[in-house]
Amino acid sequence: PDAAGLIKGKVAGLSVINPDANPLSTSEIVLRGSTTLKSGTSPLILIDGTEGDLNTINPQDIENISVLKDAAASSIYGSRAPFGVILVTTKSGKAGKTSVNYNNSFRIGSPINMPESMDSYSFAVMFNEAYKNQKGSGQVFTDEVMQKMLDFQAGKLTGGMDSDPANPNAWNYPWYNAYANVDIYSEMFKSSVFSQEHNVSVNGGSEKVTYYASFNYLDQGGLLEYGEDGLSRYNVAAKINANITKWLKFNYSTRFTRNDVWRPTSFNSQFYDYFGRMTWPNMPMYDPNGYPYGEVRNIAEGGQRDVQTDRH
Repeated sequence: PDAAGLIKGKVAGLSVINPDANPLSTSEIVLRGSTTLKSGTSPLILIDGTEGDLNTINPQDIENISVLKDAAASSIYGSRAPFGVILVTTKSGKAGKTSVNYNNSFRIGSPINMPESMDSYSFAVMFNEAYKNQKGSGQVFTDEVMQKMLDFQAGKLTGGMDSDPANPNAWNYPWYNAYANVDIYSEMFKSSVFSQEHNVSVNGGSEKVTYYASFNYLDQGGLLEYGEDGLSRYNVAAKINANITKWLKFNYSTRFTRNDVWRPTSFNSQFYDYFGRMTWPNMPMYDPNGYPYGEVRNIAEGGQRDVQTDRH
């Protein structure tokens, strides 16, 4: 929920993209088609007549957005606008009694298009066949382990993995010997997450001086089942307009945005590569002693990374 999202679909050829869906990244706005020269160069953004950043604006503060492209932009702004112009007008105070407005939004989000793991026994059959095709003979999962997989799925066994016969203090190589049955992506992510947003604004003034101020707070929960992740955003804005004389006007506006983003240290750009390759359906998320195991342990116990970003 940001200001850039408000202009999606406003004009033909305009795209708002967050390439990696990273909460630390800002949306990229493209006004010229992706096949044009220097495609991807951002348009000129004017906020109340001054060049600015859309990411500093509370969407609730926007009065109007206009988009100019091609000849329309060049004829007015010349060389400053080879890739179009986005004109943003923010709300101003209105003469009269002080008015206070408050609204909120409560949301439930769910992951979509999630992959599903095959059951552990089917995974073992597929893996053994692939191994035979590559090596010509042999198998990775023994018949004994595969029978344990079936027994686990039937509820005859629990735990999902055993101690190493040669070392009772270690687990018996879990990739080839574990026999649990886990949908790893379903286990890693929550089925739903709660988010809330609050907005309050104050405006008023006289015929000569008007004022507008607003505060926005967004608390967006993360989807990880293990460890903690999420985002908090704070927006503060103030605007004063004064008619000092018939020929002299004074306008002042300020904006401040703070983003706090937190996630497990191991939950980085390489996480999905490692998680999909290193966590198999036969491997339990917890060992028989109740401790997180494998990649899950890195997420749950590997520390947290907090990033705070301020924009003016």
